[in-house]
Amino acid sequence: MDNSLKQTKILSQSALATLLAIVVWFIVYTIVYIIFGSLDSLRGLSNNWLQKIFRELITPFIGGCAAIFVIQSWLPHAHLKFVLWTFSILVFLFMIGLPVFIILFLSKDLTFSWTEQMIRWLGGGATILGAFLAHKQILEK
Repeated sequence: MDNSLKQTKILSQSALATLLAIVVWFIVYTIVYIIFGSLDSLRGLSNNWLQKIFRELITPFIGGCAAIFVIQSWLPHAHLKFVLWTFSILVFLFMIGLPVFIILFLSKDLTFSWTEQMIRWLGGGATILGAFLAHKQILEK
C-alpha cells in the first residue's frame, strides 16, 4: 500500500476515533451519573453536597478513561496520541472554555452559580486526567 494512502487512512481513523471518543465519553458519563444519582437517592443522599461533588468528579473521570480504552479496542490503527490531544482540547473547550465565554460575554442576561461552574471546571479536568491515565496505562502494556 502506498505510504501516503496509509497515512490518510490513519488520519481518517484518528478523526473518526476522536468523534467516537466524545460519544463514548458522553454515554458513559451520563449512564454512570444516573447510576450514582440513583444510588444516592436510594440511600437518601440525593441533596448531599459531598455526594454531588463526588458524582461530578468521578463520572467524567470514568468517562474519559472509557473513551480512550474503547478507542484503543475498536480502532487500534488510529493514532492514539492524536485522539487523546484532540479529545482533551474539545473537552476543555466544552467544559471549561464555554462557561468562561458565557460568564465573560453573556453573564448580563444569565445568572450563574460560581460553585457550580467550579465543579464543572473540575469535572473537565477530571475527564482529561482520566483520558491521560488511560493513555498511560495503554502505553505501559
